[in-house]
Amino acid sequence: MGVAVFGGSFDPVHIGHLHVADSALLIPWINNVYFVPAGRPPHKTLSGGAGGQQRLAMLSQSVADRPGLNVLDWELNESGPSYTCPTIERLKKELSGDGRIGLIIGTDLLPGFTTWKDWSKLLGLVTLLLTRHPDGDDPRTVLESTQLQSYPSQLRAAIERAEVIDHIPLSISSSSVRSRIARGSRYRDLLPESANRIIHDQGLYLSE
Repeated sequence: MGVAVFGGSFDPVHIGHLHVADSALLIPWINNVYFVPAGRPPHKTLSGGAGGQQRLAMLSQSVADRPGLNVLDWELNESGPSYTCPTIERLKKELSGDGRIGLIIGTDLLPGFTTWKDWSKLLGLVTLLLTRHPDGDDPRTVLESTQLQSYPSQLRAAIERAEVIDHIPLSISSSSVRSRIARGSRYRDLLPESANRIIHDQGLYLSE
């Protein structure tokens, strides 16, 4: 058996995130999915509309009644940028033992994967679990594409060994949710109710 890691800013968490995580639990060897909200992601700038503890609260409350879904606050407690490899190493040591660890990743992130810190070491620790980005190709086309041949051999081999999460892609992104909130447009059906409640009560994302 094993676990899956789902990293991201979750700014805010939306129903698409939960759908992917629930679908990952259908993979036979995965018995838990761990959401890992980033503290300071090195490849993107956070919106500033919600602090780390607010993002954590939205996420934690949203998965509280969903068996198999969990949240780790490790990266939020780091003083520097958040990197995936140390998180996976700590997870392997503290939680999974000899079990497998899957890394949930959208195919849109694969071209830039070699810019991740310690990417080669990371690939030796995980099985890639490919998910379709809302505006991206089906993961299966990546496995068959000529683009794959341009990747370094280790990344290419990891993609060829990857598993595909069987889910229906939802055209939702955290940035579009934030934009809707700022514009006063409808958004509540895109988020779990716990996240809606925190956003409303704390007045989050009212300006872009």
